Amino acid sequence: MRRRIGLALACVLFWATGANARQTTSDPTARPVWRTTQATVGTPVIAGDHVFALTADHQLVKVALADGSETWRVSTGEVGVTYGHALAVTSASVLAGEYDIVGIDRATGRRRWTFSPPVGYAPGPYLGDVDRDEVVFAGSASGHLYAVDVRSGLLIWTTVVDQNLQSTIYSPRVDGSVVIAGFTQHAAPSGGGLVAVSVADGRERWRFRFPTRAVSTHLAGGPVIVGGLIVAASGDGQIWAVDREPGARRWTLPPNMGELDSIVRAGDQDHRSLAVSGSILVAGSTTGYVLGYDVDQQREAWRYAGGRLGSTAFAMAARDGIVFVPYVSGFLVALTAATGQQQWRTHDWQQGFVWPPAVTGRIAVVCSRQGMWALRIDSEDQP
Repeated sequence: MRRRIGLALACVLFWATGANARQTTSDPTARPVWRTTQATVGTPVIAGDHVFALTADHQLVKVALADGSETWRVSTGEVGVTYGHALAVTSASVLAGEYDIVGIDRATGRRRWTFSPPVGYAPGPYLGDVDRDEVVFAGSASGHLYAVDVRSGLLIWTTVVDQNLQSTIYSPRVDGSVVIAGFTQHAAPSGGGLVAVSVADGRERWRFRFPTRAVSTHLAGGPVIVGGLIVAASGDGQIWAVDREPGARRWTLPPNMGELDSIVRAGDQDHRSLAVSGSILVAGSTTGYVLGYDVDQQREAWRYAGGRLGSTAFAMAARDGIVFVPYVSGFLVALTAATGQQQWRTHDWQQGFVWPPAVTGRIAVVCSRQGMWALRIDSEDQP
């Protein structure tokens, strides 16, 4: 089953060398606020004056936001290959998504519980949102959706999204009284879509399936919430917007047909990580292009050419009008969400920035294979 998790997490993304990537003058890694040296994975979580992150050797660390000094670290109990990368933080707990979900005391670092589901498997990589009642929601690689009590680690409810147990249910989002998750059905060709269930009992409210085609239409980005719409991308590169409540299709955006320096052309398949900033929907692509769409008018507003940076990675983040775009080649780029103008990017692919950062104020904290970095992201302090 663990081998299947690796396949479920995998996506065919193209890699450019980075050695020939064009240079810019601004790189916040030239003068980091601080950095650690141990390889870290996923997007860290900033909570108050501290940062929480998972290491590549299955430990959770808590460091000071001001200087990176370590407060505590604890093993998650996982061994072998790192499948998980997800974190969630509440007032009293840190939830680490490895193969299973581990609940850890936020103040002391003491491991309190491990949730290993009685039916299904591997909720950890698909850890999602926590609601105000201290319930965390998680998908799985076994077709199940779970609600777990944060305080005790006990299962509240389970929903079987796929009775054949041949689907991956990705990290759920909480939206009022519903939990929304994207899913991929592993068939030939694979399909996918969105499902919404009740927060209270897991009862299905609606389901939207990407239209079946001869090519794969698995989940390939999102879901993200934009106003009254849920937006996600399918594996053929199309972007779909559906209504929050009935789950009916509202509009679509076409696949990106651009090319990357004649190396990669988007054809039948594309992975389109999504982020939202105001009324701008930002979408990545295996071609390396990043596109900004005006949601109100459903049209392309701008396009950023990544050039030899390669394909955009699995996720991106937006905060305070800036979108942070990691590339699978290890570079990180910051763009103005409204215009697509590049503010800065990193220059060394060996740093391995393949995850979006956590951002607070003027600081972005990002994980990489060379450690965790705190970067000052306002341009006035860049060299």
